[in-house]
Formats: sequence, structure tokens, C-alpha cells
Amino acid sequence: MNRTLRVWLIITSREHDVLKFLNKRFSQFEEQHNINIELKLITWNRAFETLIEAYKNNNSPDIIQIGTTWVRTLAYMGYIEKIPQDFETRTSFVENMNQICIYRGDQYAVPWNVDTIVLATRTDYLKTLGIKKRDLDSWEKFYQVCETITEKRRSDPDLPEALAFSLRAEADLLHRFAAILWSKGGEFADFYQIPEKILTEEKVMENISYLADLMQTSDIKASDLDKHPYQLNNEFYRQGSYVFYIGSWYGIIEDISHNSFESENGNYNYTILPFPSADGTKSQTYGGGSVLAVSSRSEHKQKAWKLIELFLQDDFINEWIRVTGKVPAFEVDFWQKRDVDQRINTMYQQSINSKTYPAHPAWATIEKILSTAVAHSIWELIDNNNTEINEETFKLLKKADQNIRDLLKLSWEMKNYE
Repeated sequence: MNRTLRVWLIITSREHDVLKFLNKRFSQFEEQHNINIELKLITWNRAFETLIEAYKNNNSPDIIQIGTTWVRTLAYMGYIEKIPQDFETRTSFVENMNQICIYRGDQYAVPWNVDTIVLATRTDYLKTLGIKKRDLDSWEKFYQVCETITEKRRSDPDLPEALAFSLRAEADLLHRFAAILWSKGGEFADFYQIPEKILTEEKVMENISYLADLMQTSDIKASDLDKHPYQLNNEFYRQGSYVFYIGSWYGIIEDISHNSFESENGNYNYTILPFPSADGTKSQTYGGGSVLAVSSRSEHKQKAWKLIELFLQDDFINEWIRVTGKVPAFEVDFWQKRDVDQRINTMYQQSINSKTYPAHPAWATIEKILSTAVAHSIWELIDNNNTEINEETFKLLKKADQNIRDLLKLSWEMKNYE
């Protein structure tokens, strides 16, 4: 009998440190449970496709880390196993993450990591530029602040640029776009129907125009459009090139865990602000993360769930945060520090109030269509110094809508798959 437990985890950085940590923990597990562990690290960009290909080729892993929007799709296809009745999962403090793990009344995955789109900044820059937090509680005010920073840079080019915002045609761009759309009171169409308008819906197009305008106001040029998010991370956190950053909270967690960017006087400069809203009141941002599941084709289901139990233990999680910069979707020591660290408290509150995409069976493909169309429409406007949706941009958005409608018609028989 095959004595190997195959584990696929999604890692985006620090691969050497991750492997060192996991090999140590896995060796202990292997000895205790008389099994070998074969680890494969994959990236978000190809994770879903790689997993589906593995199932098609009868080469699927035993344990998989998956995105929250994939759970019900994989459960519907019969690719992942129900959680055993005696398995002690850890409930997430983010309710939509608990719900996303449920399919037709049964739980198929366990919450693991949580992530949201945040607005990060440096407190020393805010002080130098005379910016108050109340100046940033709505998107209209945020636009005005970025405009003022850009104007000041014309006479003082040594000042940092206003905004770091990745516009690559990837899923992360859609996360940022959706976060701003939702926080301004907008919504995507109901994908469980076959909507006439999706990206051509009025509020969605207004959001595209707003972002194209914000990018140009922040002096983001066509040459900046393909900057990788990690490059912007580095320029914001390590080079201090920008006042604001909209994206993942990875750098903030690294700062909390390692004091990586601590100022000379011992006070942290990098912080998170509450996400702006339409009118300065309660806001919502995008909330995602990942969960753990066991393949329905695993020959070692019992030991696979035992290994997942290890992944959920406090001592494992505390080290995992330090090594990867990923934080758990459930209560641990890290989140208990929210009473004394405003950054952690903001992260916690934003996670609780976050929204996520619909758990539609075709979401992986829908997400690609949306990401590409949003990116190309913003690129087109910036490249032509436009801020309003023109005929060319509208055609692009309308074509994406049609592609999604065609896809929804193909998956119509799965509309009641929940």
C-alpha cells in the first residue's frame, strides 16, 4: 500500500523558511504516524487549474489548501471529502468563512487563513503632510488627499508618491476593485441568475471611472500598469515610496511579527486605516483567505485529517504567522493583541465586516473574465488620459458581460447546487 501523504499548500513568499519549518514539523508527524509526507508548494495564480488537472489525471493530493470560493465547486464535483463527525474544527470569527465551508448541510473544509484588502499608510507621512484620519473616511476625501499630495510633489519631488495600487490583470485586482465597489455601496449582479448587465451596470462603471481618475490623479502612468504587487509592496514598505497602499495586509503582519519596518524611536510608522466608505460611515472591504480540505480520493483520509489537526494547533499557527505572514481565521494569541495594537484591531474588525464573492460553481472562470476586463478598461482610460467610460471601453465591458452570460447559461443546471 502507498505510504505517502501528499500535501499541497499555497505559498507566495519565503519558500526557504516555510520548507525549513514544515520539514521539521512533518518529520515528527511522519515518525508518530508511520507515513511519509510529500509536500508541494504552489502559487495562487495557477492553483485552481493545477488542482483540477491533478484530479483529471488521477493524481490529486491528499490534503489541499484552497481558496474560499472553490469549496462548493469542488464539493459539487465530488473532489473533496466531508469532515468526519469527530473532527474538532476551529470556528472562524468571520461568519461568511464558516458558511462557505458548508455544502448541502455538510462541512467539507475547515477555515485556516483570513485576508482582506486594506488601506495602509505611514503615520510619519500623515503627520508631515498634515493629513488627519478624518480626511480619509470617504472615497471622495481620499481622492482629494491624493490630489493634494500629487500637487505638492510638483514643487517638491522628494515627497513620496500618493498611492501604490497594482493594476495587473490578476485576481488580486478584482479583490481591490470589489472592495472599493462594496465600500461605496455598489454590488455585482446576481450571478445565480443570468443578468443583463454586470460590468456595464451603472455603479460598476462609476467605480471603473473613479479608479481610472484616482490613478491619474495619483500620477500613476501607463508605464506603471504592469508593476507586480510584490514590487509595489517592496516600494511601499521598504523604500517608503508611497503615502498610501491598497492591497493585502502582508507587510503589516510582517512588521508586527518581526518589527521589520520599526522606526528609530520605537513607534511603528506603518499602520492600517479603516477602509473609506461612500459617506464616511460603516464600510465593507473584500474578505478572502483559504481553507483546508481532504481529497475524496485519498487513501489515507484518517491520517490526512490528523495532519490538518496539527495545522490548526496554536503552537503551529503561532510559528506559521511568523514564517509566512499569514494569519488564522480563528482566535489565537495574535488576535488577542487587538486590545493593545490598533493595527490588529482594525484588521480584526475589517475581517468581521468583510464581504466575499458568491460561491458560484463557475466562479473561477467568472473571476478571470472580470479581472481581465476591469484591468483592460482601466488601462485603456489611463492610456488615453480619460476618466469617463467611452465607446471603446464600453464595448470591452459589454463583451465581458456577454462572455459571462454565456458561461452562466452553460452552468444553469448547477444554479441550485448549494
